[in-house]
Amino acid sequence: MLKLNQELEQTSFEAGKFVKLHGVAGRLVLRLNSPAEELADFPEWGFVRLDGELVPFQVAEESVIQKDTNHLILGFEGINTQEQARELLGKYCNLPGTWKNWFGAEEIPEKSWTGFTVIDHASGMEGILIEIQEIPGNPLLEIAFGEKRVLVPDNPAFILAVDEKTQRLTLQIPTDLLSL
Repeated sequence: MLKLNQELEQTSFEAGKFVKLHGVAGRLVLRLNSPAEELADFPEWGFVRLDGELVPFQVAEESVIQKDTNHLILGFEGINTQEQARELLGKYCNLPGTWKNWFGAEEIPEKSWTGFTVIDHASGMEGILIEIQEIPGNPLLEIAFGEKRVLVPDNPAFILAVDEKTQRLTLQIPTDLLSL
C-alpha cells in the first residue's frame, strides 16, 4: 500500500477540496485550487486523501460536470447516497497526471489577487492582499490589516471563497498567525 500511495503522489496533482453535497445521489462539489476555464477531459479515477493517504475511487460514468470556473460536480462508483458522500466532505481530491491534462492550461493560472479585500471569516477583520510571495513549496499571501502585515500560507484549506467580481477573498486565517 505504501508503494502504491507513493506512486499516486508522484503521478497525480491536488485538484481541490470537496466542499458540499450535490443532489441526493452521492455527488459532490469539488472546489478547484485555481480557476479553470474549461474541463478538457473527464477523469476515470479520482484519489481522495483519507487519513493522509490517497485512496483511489472510480469516477461514475457521466457524473463529471463543470459547474463554473471554480467548481466541478462529480460522483464516484459505490457512493450513491448523501450519507456516503458526506464522509468525503472536507477531503482533498487528486486527479491523475497534471493540471494541463484536465484543464488544457500549461500550468495552474497565476493568481491575480493583489489588491483584493481580504476578510478573515472567524474575526471579521478586513485587510488588503499586498503581494503573493512565490516561495517554492510555500507561497505566502502578504496581507495588510491596517499597519499590521500578516503572512498566510497560500493553502486551499485557508481559502473559503474567491469573488473575482467584487475582488474579495474570504479566508480562514489561523488565530496564531493573526496574533503574531
